[in-house]
Amino acid sequence: MEYNIHHMEYNIHHLEYNIHHIEYNIHHMEYNIHHIEYNIHHMEYNIHHMEYNIHHMEYNIHHMEYNIHHMEYNILHMEYNILHMEYNIHHMEYNIHHMEYNILHMEYNIHHMEYNIHHMEYNIHHMEYNIHHMEYNIHHMEYNIHHMEYNIHHMEFEAWKTCLSVLGIPFLDVIRVLAAVLLLGNVTFVEGQGLEVDIQGGSHELKSVASLLGVSSGALYRGLVTRTHNTRGHLVKSMCDANMSNLTRDALAKALYCRTVATIVRRANSLKRLGSTSGTLSSDSNESVHQNGDVASQHASTVGTGGSKASKSMSVLNSAVKHATDGFIGILDMFGFEDPKVIVGMHMFGFEDPKVIVGIHMFGFEDPKVTIGMHMFGFEDAKVIVSIHMFGFEDAKPAHLEHLCINLCAETMQHFYNTHIFKSSVESCREEGISSVVEVDYVDNVPCIDLISSLRTGLLSMLDVECSVRGTPESYIQKSKVQHKSCSRLFEPKGDLQRAFGIHHYAGRVVYEASDFLDTNRDIITDDLVCVFHKLTCTFGFATHLFGSEMKALFSQDSAPRGVSFRISPTSHTDLQNGDEPVSTLTQDFHTRLDNLLRTLVHAKPHFIRCIRANSTETPGIFDRATVIKQIRALQVLETVNLMAGGYPHRMRFRSFVFRYRLLAPSKRLRRTDEKTIEDCKMILEFFLRNIDDSSKSATMNTINWALGKRHIFLRFGSVA
Repeated sequence: MEYNIHHMEYNIHHLEYNIHHIEYNIHHMEYNIHHIEYNIHHMEYNIHHMEYNIHHMEYNIHHMEYNIHHMEYNILHMEYNILHMEYNIHHMEYNIHHMEYNILHMEYNIHHMEYNIHHMEYNIHHMEYNIHHMEYNIHHMEYNIHHMEYNIHHMEFEAWKTCLSVLGIPFLDVIRVLAAVLLLGNVTFVEGQGLEVDIQGGSHELKSVASLLGVSSGALYRGLVTRTHNTRGHLVKSMCDANMSNLTRDALAKALYCRTVATIVRRANSLKRLGSTSGTLSSDSNESVHQNGDVASQHASTVGTGGSKASKSMSVLNSAVKHATDGFIGILDMFGFEDPKVIVGMHMFGFEDPKVIVGIHMFGFEDPKVTIGMHMFGFEDAKVIVSIHMFGFEDAKPAHLEHLCINLCAETMQHFYNTHIFKSSVESCREEGISSVVEVDYVDNVPCIDLISSLRTGLLSMLDVECSVRGTPESYIQKSKVQHKSCSRLFEPKGDLQRAFGIHHYAGRVVYEASDFLDTNRDIITDDLVCVFHKLTCTFGFATHLFGSEMKALFSQDSAPRGVSFRISPTSHTDLQNGDEPVSTLTQDFHTRLDNLLRTLVHAKPHFIRCIRANSTETPGIFDRATVIKQIRALQVLETVNLMAGGYPHRMRFRSFVFRYRLLAPSKRLRRTDEKTIEDCKMILEFFLRNIDDSSKSATMNTINWALGKRHIFLRFGSVA
C-alpha cells in the first residue's frame, strides 16, 4: 500500500510536470503566433519599403523562404507538442485510473484491517471468556478445598464427639463451657457513674454466659465485680474497679477452660487404669492430672543449690540417665532459635505399649516471634504414656512468665540431650573399659538452669517469695539483679525498661517483661466467683463439677464466701489452701510437672532426630545458609556428628546382641547361656567376618568396628542393622 501511495505521488508530480510542459508549449506557440504577426507586419513593412528593398529583394526572398521553412518547422513542432500533449493527457488519464485503482486497493486494505480488528476483538473476548472460565474453575477448586476442609473438620468434630461419649462426658456440657469462655471475651467492664461498674455495650453478653453456665446473670455479675475480705475476723464486701473486674473475668475464662481440659484428660486416664470401671464423673474435680506422692521433692530435678558450679539436681539427672532402662517411649519435638527469625528442632521418639495416657499442655504467648516447640510421648514401665505438647523456646515481644517457664523446660530438655548424648556415651565407654579417643567440647547450660530454678536463689524461687510477701515487680527485679549480679547469663536489656531483664539461653537472648509476673504466678480465682457455681444456685452440674474440690473446701465451714482464694488451673497438691491463699503457685506446679517428666525420661532409651529449617520464612525451595548455620551451632549438631563418627554411639547387652544376630553363626556352635554370652558374641562376629567376600572385607573392616565391654558390646555408627 505504501508503494502504491508513493507511486501515486510520483504520477501526480509527473502529471504536474506534463502540465507545466504543455503550458510551456502553449506559451511557445503564442510566441510563434506573435512571431508570424511580426513577420506579417514586417512583410507589410517590406511592401511599403519595396522600393527600398528592391535591392534587397533577393535577400528578403531568401529570408522569407527561410522564415517559411522556419514556420513549417514551428508548425511541425506545434504538431509535435500537440501530440505530446495528447500523450500527456492519455498518461494523466492512465494515472487517474491508476489512482482510482490505488484508492480501491486502499479501501480493500481498510476493510481487511477492519476485519482483522474485529477478529482481534473476537480473540480478546474469547480470551476474556477463557480467563473468566479459569477464574470460575479456580473459585470452584477453592470451594472444593474449603468443602474438603469442612468435611475434615466435620469428621474431626464427630470423632471428638465420639471420644467424649466414650469417656462418659456429655458433649453439650463441654460445648456450653467453651461457648461461655468465648462469650466472656466479649464482656468488658467500664467505670460507671457510681460505685458500681458498667458493662460496655449492655448486659446481653453476660446474660448469655450466665444462661450457658446455669446461673443467674445477677449472681454472675456480683461474683465478677465484688470481693469479700476478712478483716480481723469480720467479712467485708467491696466493689471492684473496672480493671479488677476484667481480671476476674479473665480468671473465670481460664479456670473454665483449664478445668474442662483437665477433666477430659483425667477421665481418659481413669478409664484406662487397671481395675477402673466406666461410670459418671467424680465430684472431686480438682485432683491433679499428674498424681505424685512426694510433694516435698517438687524441685528435686530442676532446681540447683544456687551456689555451686553444677547443681545437685543436674548431678542426679546425669547419674539417672546413665542407668536408663527399657519401658519408655517418647517423642520430643523441640524447636530452638538463634535470632527471632530462626527456628531449629530436635525429635526424640521410641515405642512401647501404653496402659495409661497422661497429658500436659503448656501454652505460651499468643504472638511469639520465635517458637521452639516440644512434643513428648512416653511410657513408664509400660503402664503410663506421658504426652507433653509445649511451645518451647519463645522470644515474644515482650516475653512473660509463661515464656520463662517454657524456656526453662527447653533448657532442661537440652541439658538432658547433652547429658544423654555427650556425657553418658563417653562415661559408659570409660566404665566398661572401652578406650575412646573422642573428646567433644559442648556448651553446658547448667548455669542458665540454676539461674532460673535453683532452690533459694533462682528467679522462680525468688518470684514465689515476692508473691508471699506481697512484693512488687520493681522489688522483684531489683532483688534478682542484686542476687545474680555476677551471673553472666543475666543481662540488662537496652533501653529504659524498669521492669525487664534478659537471659542468655543456649539458643539465644530473650528479654522478659516482669510487670505481670506476680499476678500470673499467683494464678488465683476468688471464692466470691466460685460460690456462684454451688449446686444450690447453679443448674449446670458440669460447671459445679469443675469446681468440686474448691466447693468442698469452701463449704466445709459455715461462712462462704469468706475472702479466700483458689488456683485458676488445677493444682498437683492434695491440699488446696495454705490459710487464705492457695498452697502452690503456677511456677511450683510447673516444677512438679517438669520433675515428673524428668523422672520418666531418665528411665527411657531415647533416640534423637534434629530438625533444621531451610529458611526463616517457611518458603519451599529456598535454602538460607546463614539460617541453617545458626541452627546447627545452637543445636550442637557438629559436636554430635563428631561423637557419632569417632565414638561408639550404639551399645547392646550381650544377650540382646546374641538374640538379634544369632542367625549369623551356626546354631550348634552357640552356647545360649548367660555365662557364655561373650563367647557367643565373639563367635557371631567371627563368622560374620569369615562369610563376607574378600573384595568387601577390607571396606567392611574400615566402616564397621566394635568393642566388647563388661556388660555391653559397643558398635560404631552404621554397624547396627
